[in-house]
Amino acid sequence: MNLRSQTKISITYVFLLTIVQIGSLCAIYWLMTESEHPISIFSFSLIALCATLLLIIGSLAIFNQMLKTLQTNEQSLIFQSKHDLITNLPNRIYFFEYLTKRLSSVQKDPKPMALMTIGIDRFPQINQALGYQVGDRLLNHVAERLKNSITQGEFIGRLASNVFIILLPDITPDNYRKEAEAIFDIFSTPFSVYTVQIDLDILIGLSFFPQDGLEATQLIQRADLALYAARYSTERCEIYKQSKDPHHQNKLSLMSELREGITQNEFYVFYQPKVHLTKGHVEQVEALIRWEHPVKGFLSPDQFIPLAEETGHIKKLTLWLLEQSIMQCSKWHKENIPLGISINLSVKDLLNKELPSFVASLLKEYAVTPSWITLEITESAFMREPDLAIAATLKLKQLGVNLSIDDFGTGYSSLSYLKKLPVNELKIDKSFTQDIILSERVAQIVKSTIRLGQGIDMTIVAEGLHDENTLKMLKHFGCDLGQGYLFSQPLPLKEFTEWLKTSMWGIPHR
Repeated sequence: MNLRSQTKISITYVFLLTIVQIGSLCAIYWLMTESEHPISIFSFSLIALCATLLLIIGSLAIFNQMLKTLQTNEQSLIFQSKHDLITNLPNRIYFFEYLTKRLSSVQKDPKPMALMTIGIDRFPQINQALGYQVGDRLLNHVAERLKNSITQGEFIGRLASNVFIILLPDITPDNYRKEAEAIFDIFSTPFSVYTVQIDLDILIGLSFFPQDGLEATQLIQRADLALYAARYSTERCEIYKQSKDPHHQNKLSLMSELREGITQNEFYVFYQPKVHLTKGHVEQVEALIRWEHPVKGFLSPDQFIPLAEETGHIKKLTLWLLEQSIMQCSKWHKENIPLGISINLSVKDLLNKELPSFVASLLKEYAVTPSWITLEITESAFMREPDLAIAATLKLKQLGVNLSIDDFGTGYSSLSYLKKLPVNELKIDKSFTQDIILSERVAQIVKSTIRLGQGIDMTIVAEGLHDENTLKMLKHFGCDLGQGYLFSQPLPLKEFTEWLKTSMWGIPHR
């Protein structure tokens, strides 16, 4: 019997009890005033009393049952408020409460523990293709498999729509890999949902107590950030790293200072030569942006370019660098210094539909031949957004500028895109160049890459040259250009102009 039925019956009992009591009082009054038989009053009163007692007992029984139902409903509501309705796992609120209590109990004697977030990759596509009923059932199967398979987990919950979270005691940055591998193994077997077999790919992110925080909010947030970073990891698993945290206090401060730096002209262009290995002198330079922070001094691109991409300031920085570089290229050629110049573009720059027209306007304004300009795009940018990259580079190529794949060899499916991308140049990543003396295998990879690129009329540039032996081997392989500290570190314009005059790798005297 539900609470509504019990309430109706209870109200009926109270109503009847009230009628009996009123009726009894009226009857007694009539008997006392009209009747000549007192015994009748006593008998009627006794009957009325019994009826009243029966109604009271019935009402109490019903109220008692109502109380039990209310308690059951209250427990059910509490359970629902703390658990996910689809998987019956603790939800984010309950997990947070549990973790808070758990952390408070170990503050005096901190024992290591980890939070592991597990994200189901492409889960929205599963819902779209198979329907939400299948998606919900799949989540239920995932929850059951996690509960039945994880032995180390102290507490398992569902953090978001496709994200689960596990509290793992005694797990540190030194020993987490075994647990991560166990999770990947759990998902290696397809899930059977109704008549459908579904293979799932997952991502894993971890944060650690006490290294990454002492409070539940911090640890959960940082495990979630690590999960996001895992999307771009070859291992599909990442631990929290402060350097990749966009919400860290130092980064937040630097973000606002970046905006101020653009308006206050705190950015400068440094130049690093690209030397023709056969001719033995510089033919091109790479323009590299530097930030002279008023407090922190000179900052390298690694320290502020990711922030610029996150905040959208990369667009202004790139347009500024393009204008400074093309203007300087024009000046050099007017001074009979025949140098080409290359400029880096980011993934976000490829999204800028105004970029091709802006480059075209600069070429026209400074009377620069398009072939003097090379635009470098990292291989990871091509791999992350291949369709976008191909469309954007085709438009830029129509201007007559050269296009280069930077950091070649660090991405995936590189060769499959070479036939589609309108590039003139490959830059072999320094991680390969610096090991060709130590590893025959790496040397053969570099040699094959050089032959491959030159076989389709591409210029090959080797990054990261530091010593004569590497230079000698690259010349033997037939590499076209080299770039690295062997020739020069990136230099500001005044020092680079002096380098051109005095270095053995500079512009040959005529």
